[in-house]
Amino acid sequence: MNTLFTLALTALILGAGEVTGVVVTASGTPIPDATVKVFGAETAKQAVTAHDGRFRIASLAAGEYNVFASENNRYTSPKLVRLAENQHAELVFKLRRTGSISGAVISDKDRRGLTGMRVTAWQSSEKLAGEFEIRGVAQTNENGDFSIEDLRPGRYFLEVRSPVITTNDGGPRWRRVFYPAGETIVDASPVELLEGVNAGGIRIAVEGAVGQCVTVEVGAAARSDRRVLSILDPDLPQSIAELPIAPSVPSVKACGLIEGSYLLRLSVFRGTGPAAMDSSRISVRRGKDSTVRLNAVPKCRITGLIQLPEELGKDETIPALRLAVSLHPVDRLPYPDELKPFSITLNQPFQVEVFAGEYRAEINGLRPPLRVKSLAAGNTNLLTNRGVLACGAELKGDVAADSGEVSGQVTDSATGKPHPFARVVLAPKDSPGDVLISAADQNGQFRILRVPPGKYRLSAGDEDDDLADLRNRSKSRGDELEVTARGNATRNTNVGR
Repeated sequence: MNTLFTLALTALILGAGEVTGVVVTASGTPIPDATVKVFGAETAKQAVTAHDGRFRIASLAAGEYNVFASENNRYTSPKLVRLAENQHAELVFKLRRTGSISGAVISDKDRRGLTGMRVTAWQSSEKLAGEFEIRGVAQTNENGDFSIEDLRPGRYFLEVRSPVITTNDGGPRWRRVFYPAGETIVDASPVELLEGVNAGGIRIAVEGAVGQCVTVEVGAAARSDRRVLSILDPDLPQSIAELPIAPSVPSVKACGLIEGSYLLRLSVFRGTGPAAMDSSRISVRRGKDSTVRLNAVPKCRITGLIQLPEELGKDETIPALRLAVSLHPVDRLPYPDELKPFSITLNQPFQVEVFAGEYRAEINGLRPPLRVKSLAAGNTNLLTNRGVLACGAELKGDVAADSGEVSGQVTDSATGKPHPFARVVLAPKDSPGDVLISAADQNGQFRILRVPPGKYRLSAGDEDDDLADLRNRSKSRGDELEVTARGNATRNTNVGR
């Protein structure tokens, strides 16, 4: 990941409008009882299609929305809609069938099927460059067979691991492997899944391993509360096991870990959420058990202030503007309550309770040409550098009004006709990994807002193209353009070059 903090800035809600349309099959047959969902910065609504496949979602404030449609094992990619005040948008969703990936996990020694192995399908993240997200999980049966269902067409990477972590050292263990035989996800061979197809016959051989034990000693301050030891893969991240710790027990032993790196997390719960936490990275070596001590570190307060330049503060509508800020941990899996945004007002101090760690930020509520120009904790610029958000830290940020926008139309290079719902990629020339991804509408028109001034490459792909491929393509291909402060760079592009 190129930056610790990724800012996702959405339009400020201004007025009202509606989204209507129809949901059909790939051949154009209307689909009744399909679900259509609309998600905005502060809005989540849904509707069910009628017998003729039509739907209507009304009373939508002006702003930017993602619209989804699905029905059983059929789906469509989300469509980006920008509504002006009292504007009406008409959409057509052509649902595509999901597919599946199946095969067997076998021993590399005697080729027998292995029971109880966990097979995970990973895919490039749609939000963060270089990150991956879980799309499906299956467990092998008594013959070693697995099937991961309801997967959208695309490129997947398969991981196999022995999921059983116990409080004793019994049972066989197997090395984690990425298909066909890689140690990390970057070594894996992709599985290309087509619409409505079963990518079957995949056989993944794994090697036996010796499981090691780690004893976790619990600090005395945490012995009277409900406690859970989580064992996570720090590279993906992914939860491997959750071990409850009985009251007043001073330690717990986790066995079955093979060589590699792990993240141990002690969570202390009071009420409905975690009240204290401690974590430690460990390296497990073959033939060597280890001991780690974790204490209950309570939540602490982070204070902050995001300011406007003096000339912007004279605008009566801007100082009262409220933003929704989310801090997402990047070195561990978040707790559910950590995903909830907190509200701040520009030029007014704020505070929030968090655990010490590394985070990225998501800020919603700015409208063009406003953008977050800087965000720092101490001397660390959190927009460009990786850093640690420590307890007692003070966040300071500035809002600028110098962003521009890029607009145009995406066409098909073969026919010259508009390419509906294409994905548009805008990559900075000096940091091509920090791409901005948007979507064209049903007429191939696109508009990317809140673009910092600078030089970029503009390219586009089909709505179902792999995001990692689009990002890589944007580094060397596409039309060059320059975005100026409060300017509108108009540039057309196409798909299929």
